[in-house]
Amino acid sequence: AGYDSVGNVVVQAPDHVVDNMRALAKAGDDPKKRRKVVRKKPPEGTVGYGEPTFERLVGAEPEPLTSQFTVTHAMLLNVVNRPGDAFSSMRHLLTDNHSDRATQRRLIHRAIAIYRALLAAGVVEKLDSPDELGRNVRVTGDLQLDFALNQPLSPFALAALELLDPASPAYALDVLSVLESTLDNPRQVLHAQLSKARGEAVAAMKAEGIEYDRRMELLEEVTYPQPLGELLAAAFATYRQGHPWVDDYELAPKSVARELFERAMTFAEYVAFYGLARSEGLLLRYFADAYKALRQTVPEDARTEEVVDLTEWLGELVRQTDSSLLDEWERLSNPDPEAAAVGGVGAVDDRPPAVTGNIR
Repeated sequence: AGYDSVGNVVVQAPDHVVDNMRALAKAGDDPKKRRKVVRKKPPEGTVGYGEPTFERLVGAEPEPLTSQFTVTHAMLLNVVNRPGDAFSSMRHLLTDNHSDRATQRRLIHRAIAIYRALLAAGVVEKLDSPDELGRNVRVTGDLQLDFALNQPLSPFALAALELLDPASPAYALDVLSVLESTLDNPRQVLHAQLSKARGEAVAAMKAEGIEYDRRMELLEEVTYPQPLGELLAAAFATYRQGHPWVDDYELAPKSVARELFERAMTFAEYVAFYGLARSEGLLLRYFADAYKALRQTVPEDARTEEVVDLTEWLGELVRQTDSSLLDEWERLSNPDPEAAAVGGVGAVDDRPPAVTGNIR
């Protein structure tokens, strides 16, 4: 877009249309043979496409393109952290784009809300005078080098961590629960948790002799594990008052990575326990997201020894399950040309490291 303003478009008929035309041509002009031709249908799940559709596409007015540009926390952090005036850079991004004026105004308001949230959370700080890189605002210096807000509700998680007691024996797992509440729901996993929880509840109620109708009523109250659910809901309601932009997102307390740790299971054991053989990829991606959140969102002053241990354990679990997933991310984040030179140009060892090789 913007480079090629003129060109040609070649439209080819779908395979089933071509096959039908060939079959009709083979039947010739004989009406009986043409009636006997079994016409192929479009593959299931595809949009039907024929000559009338082609003619309509050629003659109709082009559909308007809708810009998908949006403002995220990661974008704002990246702009703030680079040299120059972040406000001028954001003004350029927010006004020199293909969105209509109403959308631009909405994005400007969203950017201001996100900036104020980052400022209140202590993630960024405003400078009295520009620094040596010409920045009027910068990412707070006491955050770890790889600090990142990977989820839309990560700023809320950062604020909610202050509600936890570092002296509590469950502090590390509570930190994990706060972060899990901001991750996308792995719906197949939660459905499996809910089914097992309800099955166990029904068995317990039958053993107690509870009547069927009463069992059905009580069953409606059974849900999948949601650690810190009430605390996080109350905190989120308070946070929303000062940060109305979070209304676009839903807090989702759950216990997937935490439950895996509490049950002391391996990845394969957890998959077998809930019957998730067809959702292994989804589960692994969720654990990788949880690991990144633990590593990149939790500030240094909230990292106890137990939190670091939990982070290392989760990272090791993902590596042992699929080493290429995290190791590739590590290589992109911290390229090591010397290591590549030792093993040859572009050498990559796809074997997962031995568990005993992780000292922690």
